[in-house]
Amino acid sequence: MHFQKVPRLGSYMAVPLVYRSCLSDEALEALVADSLAVQIQRDEQTKEIDAWNMDQHLKKETAAALGELYEVEEKEWPELPL
Repeated sequence: MHFQKVPRLGSYMAVPLVYRSCLSDEALEALVADSLAVQIQRDEQTKEIDAWNMDQHLKKETAAALGELYEVEEKEWPELPL
């Protein structure tokens, strides 16, 4: 924007700002669908972690019963979005 001279006091210029709103019905539906998908992924990952921990616990108990030393395996789980 370039003014040829200083505008008068009290004058203004209105410019429309057009942008995609996140408050539309479609955006809200997409947010809910994405939130549900992430929650399902978290539930599945929690079940996998619990099963893996139980398996490690059973292996450790079996090794202890046989008089062996069992070192728990380390496993990294992928981080899910918040």
